[in-house]
Amino acid sequence: MDPLLLLAALLTGGAALLLIVALGSYLRGDRRLTTRMDLYLGAGIDPHALPAHVSDTDTGQIAGRLNSALNEVGFAEGIRRALARADLPLTVPEYILLKVAAALLPTALVIVLTRSLLVAPLITLLGFFLPTLWLRRRQRQRQRLFAEQLPDMLSTLIGSLRGGFSLAQSLGNVANEAPAPLGVEMRRVMQELQLGLGIGEALDHLARRMESDDLDLVVAVIRINARIGGNLTTVLENINTTIRERSRLQREIRVITSQQRFASYILGLLPIILGMILMTINPDYMLKLFLPGPTLIIPVVAGICNLAGFILIQRMVDIKV
Repeated sequence: MDPLLLLAALLTGGAALLLIVALGSYLRGDRRLTTRMDLYLGAGIDPHALPAHVSDTDTGQIAGRLNSALNEVGFAEGIRRALARADLPLTVPEYILLKVAAALLPTALVIVLTRSLLVAPLITLLGFFLPTLWLRRRQRQRQRLFAEQLPDMLSTLIGSLRGGFSLAQSLGNVANEAPAPLGVEMRRVMQELQLGLGIGEALDHLARRMESDDLDLVVAVIRINARIGGNLTTVLENINTTIRERSRLQREIRVITSQQRFASYILGLLPIILGMILMTINPDYMLKLFLPGPTLIIPVVAGICNLAGFILIQRMVDIKV
């Protein structure tokens, strides 16, 4: 048997095993317990971060042991926070298993198509880091939507305070009325308050999850007002006006740069679509580019340049206000 085909089969089998373990862990995990612990600690916590007998019972021995090992690694907490910010109901072991599977499957496919190992390491790295890029993009989208909803949240909060409600009751009104993701995050704040945390501490947890400069300003004002007193509604009105002006300016910038962002998507996808069309029309002609030898440099360099151009355009139009 061809050693390359055997390697591809082993990679495919390994990826299938990882997917089965991750899916089994996800289906057997007690997400309600995860949510309660998450809400209490104010950050995404792994549901398998439990005593060994609880983890093994709920999610299987493989996922439990993997989680026990990951708890000793420093980067696990960063992954938990990233998953919490993206609002993904995954644990750290499940996320890592999916990343490894995403790296192995494309690698096996490339080995079968090219019968070469020259491009395989690049495909493996690309497949491993693509889920991270997708996770970061989901975080940014959720944080941007949260920032857009923040002025309306402040308006509701100010109206409730003027109506005679306490700060905790006003935050509860926001949690009941606001859409996701702001409503989801505010309900987490309210549940933290019900578990005994103070308003300042619960809002600090919210600020760490969302990483919003505007929210940091609001939380700082509320904490200062709790210490020295004063007219909180007036200060929040001034902050709300400032945030709305910044939000309006950001929307104008996104409209102005929309053509450039759209062009980056077109330029990034055009070579891939064209290559797929040529592969369908004349596969023998296209596969010669992936044969071992000097011609293999062409698709590798083209892919790197294509990705670099896409990232460069995205960075150029990402204007901070």
